[in-house]
Amino acid sequence: MRIAIVNQHPRDVTGGSELQCDLVARGLVRRGHAVRYVAVSPRGGAVAGERLEGLPYEAIRSGTDPGSVVALCREHRADVIYWRMNRPRLGAVARAAAAHGIPLVLATAHADDVSRWPTWDVALRSGPRHVLAGLRRAVRHRRSWGSLRHVAGVAAQRQDFLERTPVPSQRLVRNVFDESLLEQVSDGSAVPWAWPRRYVAWVGNVKPRKRPEELVPLAATLAELGVDLLVVGAMTDVRSADLFRPEAVGPNVYALGGRPLDEVLAIVGGAKALIVTAREEGFSNVMIQAWWQGTPVVSLGYDPDGLIARHGLGTVCGERRDAFRDAVAAAARSCGGTDPAAIMGFARRTFGVDENLEELEGLFRDVTAGRVSGPGV
Repeated sequence: MRIAIVNQHPRDVTGGSELQCDLVARGLVRRGHAVRYVAVSPRGGAVAGERLEGLPYEAIRSGTDPGSVVALCREHRADVIYWRMNRPRLGAVARAAAAHGIPLVLATAHADDVSRWPTWDVALRSGPRHVLAGLRRAVRHRRSWGSLRHVAGVAAQRQDFLERTPVPSQRLVRNVFDESLLEQVSDGSAVPWAWPRRYVAWVGNVKPRKRPEELVPLAATLAELGVDLLVVGAMTDVRSADLFRPEAVGPNVYALGGRPLDEVLAIVGGAKALIVTAREEGFSNVMIQAWWQGTPVVSLGYDPDGLIARHGLGTVCGERRDAFRDAVAAAARSCGGTDPAAIMGFARRTFGVDENLEELEGLFRDVTAGRVSGPGV
């Protein structure tokens, strides 16, 4: 097939959906498809038409306007468009693609992609101005629901995302991981990761939705055990950044800021546990990265598809803060009851590239032939 993938590119933006699109593009090329990655520029249309070199697939920058995106898909003579940029810009592109006879598959990257109203709290930040802005975003999100009538298929990263939209063809296509990413850590091209003490890790952009404030009460408990807490991610919210001043959290909490992927993988692989405080989102890439290396996850409440609880991948605490603190302490002492080999085996069976790309190819075949595929087929 000739496939156009539309998203921002990992060379421009460090994010989970961008990493997933890169892995999907590489995998589809290996499987014999002609892939063009339409890299929507975060800087606008000034660089539209610029090619990204040194990749195993064709990648070309697009402006943010729908016309630029669709023109590059048509120039590629795409049989299908794989869209992974959520709903705000979806409508105009999906309408134009449908008018030109190109089916568009929406790859879900967040729970909001399949929700009429946003799942986030419009008042995450206080003050009338922020609440009003949040309400406006919520109304725009609700209006974007109508754009789904122009979508031919949904590639759902979670089982519970299926059958939540009026899109005719839907399949479960999990987020993926590729062993080659770990080889980047161990082949000598990356600086070896070493930390002088035992540690647990929290990874993500530090912002209100991730609830980083839930980490602060853990510091004293971990200090008693001689365990450090490493906070990895860009400080995208000033108030959240203030949480991790040394005088506020103690000497065993280290805010490391944003780190390149190879270093993040090494940090997660060496942790006693990955700590998750986020509210519901899509399917966190860093969870998969942890499980692939046998690292358990301790989550305050978020458990996509209930996999953590059902498959022994760590501990879910049902939003109970005392249980969360105790579970983190147990993991730090290596007595959390998890089996690293079993976790790694589950990760490879569930998030392998080829297994999931077979499902994605099946969805592409369905939408290009005008067939309807049932959820989870």
